[in-house]
Amino acid sequence: MKWRAEIESYFQYRVSNAPMEGTNNKIKVLKRRAYGYSSMRHFETRIRMECKSA
Repeated sequence: MKWRAEIESYFQYRVSNAPMEGTNNKIKVLKRRAYGYSSMRHFETRIRMECKSA
């Protein structure tokens, strides 16, 4: 019952934040794997490579 309005809204408008949640998850995984990168620029480049749309 707590999320009823949000669930009904999804069925009415068919909008979801799932793509953004997926991108956030990819970035979090990269952060865990990126320990030891020599610069933030390399890390940002890796994020762009991993998260570009297909």
